[in-house]
Amino acid sequence: ALSRQGRDGSAAAQARIEGEVLETAFYPSTPGATYRLAVTIKARLVVQERLITEEIVRREDDYLMGSDVLESEGRRRVALRKIADDVARDLLERWETL
Repeated sequence: ALSRQGRDGSAAAQARIEGEVLETAFYPSTPGATYRLAVTIKARLVVQERLITEEIVRREDDYLMGSDVLESEGRRRVALRKIADDVARDLLERWETL
């Protein structure tokens, strides 16, 4: 959608989103095989080299452990990708009206 509007983040773009991971946490969420991944992110909207807004966002996602280490790591990565997608979508929706 952004590329169709000419907002695809090319080198000529007037605006950019900068992000920084402030904290990650990984811990059992319930007794058993369910774990929680929590991520705190600082995101900034910069337009023409001027800071427009800055927000700190925290998201969490639960996932099941796998039958081995590789499967568990794969599930953790899927949870991290879901968190990243959710944060990006939420921030874009909020910032579209600025």
